[in-house]
Amino acid sequence: MLFLTVVLLTTTSALAADTSNEQSQSATEPKKEKYTIAPVELLDLATQAERWFKMPVLIANHTGTIAFTNLSKAPLSYSQFLTQLNLSGLTAYKSNGYIQIVPNREARNLSIPFVEKHKSYLEDEYVTDVLTTEKACAARVLAVIRPLVPQYGLLSVYEEGNALIIVDTYGNIQRVKAVIKAIEANLDEKEDCGKSKKTEALPEKK
Repeated sequence: MLFLTVVLLTTTSALAADTSNEQSQSATEPKKEKYTIAPVELLDLATQAERWFKMPVLIANHTGTIAFTNLSKAPLSYSQFLTQLNLSGLTAYKSNGYIQIVPNREARNLSIPFVEKHKSYLEDEYVTDVLTTEKACAARVLAVIRPLVPQYGLLSVYEEGNALIIVDTYGNIQRVKAVIKAIEANLDEKEDCGKSKKTEALPEKK
């Protein structure tokens, strides 16, 4: 009987210790916030964004809803804000003291920033950049990387400077740069790009 009593007391103490440890661990571990996606009116989103970023927000279309996550929870960073907008076919850019929300298909026609060296940009921020090639011909590279750029982006070639002009999110431009670098790594020497033929002038009317 004494032996059984000792065993029971030991088992009970161990269970109580385990329970206490679990409770202490759950108390110290941060609670994981539950994210919920819900339709949000664009006007309500603009009002909330003004509180987050302390800037007036303009929207191109005053009607409609988009799916947004945790609008009423902790403030989003500007990077998270852009990412969520991008998923709904929208983007935002700062101009003249405003944040303007526009469809991403219109981004290439707006005064979005030009990429500068030693300056950081957000992953889903739309930017303009010029990509130069060292060994490959830009006109030939264009055909390879065009599918990597969405239809609402911009990708054109400047043959005389052997360069590509691109408007897209900063993150996707980095991917395009990596592809160009890989293409050139497989070239032993510089390609002969030649000169593009100029269109002959039409004869003047008499």
